[in-house]
Amino acid sequence: MNLNPTELQQVRTTPLFSRLTDAQMGCLEPGEIIEAPVGTVLASEGERTGFFHVLLEGEVRATRTYDRQSILLGVNKPGNYLGETKLLLDIPWLATCRVSKAARLFRISEESFWRMLSTCQSVAREIFRSAANRMRNLEGYSQQREKLVSLGTMAAGLAHELNNPAAAARRAAAHMQQTTDKVQSFLCDLSHASRRSIGDIYWLPPRRLLDARPPTSTISRAATARKQSPTGSTPTASLPRGIAHRPL
Repeated sequence: MNLNPTELQQVRTTPLFSRLTDAQMGCLEPGEIIEAPVGTVLASEGERTGFFHVLLEGEVRATRTYDRQSILLGVNKPGNYLGETKLLLDIPWLATCRVSKAARLFRISEESFWRMLSTCQSVAREIFRSAANRMRNLEGYSQQREKLVSLGTMAAGLAHELNNPAAAARRAAAHMQQTTDKVQSFLCDLSHASRRSIGDIYWLPPRRLLDARPPTSTISRAATARKQSPTGSTPTASLPRGIAHRPL
């Protein structure tokens, strides 16, 4: 027998074994009490330990890695037990169990675990119920996690699509402002130049306008020479320089 009467009584006070009769206490005899300091890893994710634990004192945290992040699945307090799902389904641990407060645990091997289920119906019923709840919770958590990841991916894509048009609009607004400034500057310069040109025309002296026309005497001489010419055309040489030949 691995347990003394004091240890056996401590194990019997846990909720899992509280309904055992004196005749059924034999299913606990193959177990042992272990001490685990802070930081002790009872099981690692993906590992097969082959043990069933009942926490008597202390605290054990269960974590699982999702997308390279460690997610806390739960905290085990005194009276909780660990490892029944892995032994029932013959699968490796789905999470890492680490001691967060100095712990004292009751531990039995896989062979003793199956013997306990066959001889203690109350324990078997409680373990089956707990295993079903654990798997249901774990499945729900995994589905929720997948939904959150999908939602995060969708939100990132939406933010990317919204940011691009916003950035393009900002660039277009800045470019439009620069173009507007250039157009306004050009219009101002054009307005000033137009005003100067109009002012020069308005202030042109009348004598300069008269001087720009050819003298009347020059036109008369050109008409007389045309009449005297046998061909009826005015010789170009007889016209003053700068006066174009044209029929009268």
